Formats: sequence, C-alpha cells, structure tokens
Amino acid sequence: MTINVQKASITTAKLKILVYGEPGVGKTVFASTFPKPLILDVEGGTLSIADKDVDIVKIKSSNDLWQAYEYLAFEKHPYQSVVVDSLTEAQQVDLNDVIEKAKMRDPGKDINHATQDDYGRNTRSIRRLCHSLRNLDLHVLFTCLVRKDVAESGDILHSPQLPPALANFVGGFVDIIGYFYTKPANEEDKPAIRRLLLNPLPNYVAKDRSGGKLGTYIENPTFQIIWDKLTKQKEGGK
Repeated sequence: MTINVQKASITTAKLKILVYGEPGVGKTVFASTFPKPLILDVEGGTLSIADKDVDIVKIKSSNDLWQAYEYLAFEKHPYQSVVVDSLTEAQQVDLNDVIEKAKMRDPGKDINHATQDDYGRNTRSIRRLCHSLRNLDLHVLFTCLVRKDVAESGDILHSPQLPPALANFVGGFVDIIGYFYTKPANEEDKPAIRRLLLNPLPNYVAKDRSGGKLGTYIENPTFQIIWDKLTKQKEGGK
C-alpha cells in the first residue's frame, strides 16, 4: 500500500478564508483581489467590482451552486480561487429550495414556515457544499454578513451570520476568519480605512491558524498582503 506523503508548505498551500461584516464594507472588493477568482455571486452585489477583470457566476438556486462546484472540480478551467459571496445568502437560497421541495411532497405545507426538518436538510446540504469547495485545489473565500447578538452583559457579540451548527462547521475548517469593518474618516480629513480583524476579541469571532503572523488586523487588506505576511514571515499587522 502506498500513500501520497508530502511536506507541509505554505508556498503550496491553498488558503481557506471566511470574512464577515456589514453590507458594503468591502468584502466583495477584497474577494476580487484573490488570484484568478471565480466569484459565485449569490447576493447580486458585484457593482463594486464592475471595473475589475473578474469573472462571476450568477447564483439563483442551490443547483447553480452545485453546477459551479462540478465545473471547478471536473472541468479544465483557468481559475485559482473560488469565492462564495455570500454564504449567508447561499444558505437562504438553499433553504428556499428545501422548502419548495417539501411543498411538492406536501401540497398543504406553509412555504412561509420552515420546520426543524427543513433546517436540518438545509444545514446538511450547505455543509456538504462547503466541504466540497474546501477540498478543491483552489484558494477558497466565503463571505458572510455579520450577526449581532446581545449578551447578558449588554455587550454586542459579532459573528458570521449563519445558523450556529453551520457556523461552527465552517469555522472549524477554514484557516482564517476575519471581521471586516471600516474605521471612519476623522476630523483631519483622513479617509475611511477598511480593516480586517484577525485576532479574536471578547465580542468578535476571528481566527488565524498562522500563529499570529497576520497580526491583530490588516488595513485595506488584499489577498497579496495576507499571502506575503504568511510566506515571507514578516511581523504581522498592527
């Protein structure tokens, strides 16, 4: 029996990243900086990258998502990265499809009400999709909207807007989880700065498997900045 044994190396690794934040904060622009990306546009929010040479696929159903995966997995293509923009909306699109199929089985079903069975099928479907995408020999980016929960202390807890079971699953296998936010312009007329928080704080979910090479946060992040910090082993962000 033989197995394919390799040395672990960042230079040959494919990064698996999840970023989350408010709408319009720059997640899609960040996605466009990935190497030769194919963006699976679930939100229909690619106006911000209309001037960039980036390929997109409009996603209207869970079947569209699986067709995109099968193309990337089994067809010859030029892409080095795949982006799901956003996983929050992809989960909802799949849930709608699950409910529609349940309606076909039971014409009396209320399509405005999702049952526990619907949510269970939805979670299993999206977990399988995320796992399949993760296993592609590509850089993978999932974007999400932000979920805000109020703790007993009154603090606002920030996390990816996904059902808890799905959030835990995806968060477990990605290398990086970052919270995207904007530092507002100040009185000195300095422009707003986009930041990607990579160090977990009490009220913010974040993750960095590099052991701190990326630092607490990166200003105006791009894929290349992250890649350089990981491969050149420079001191991380601020």
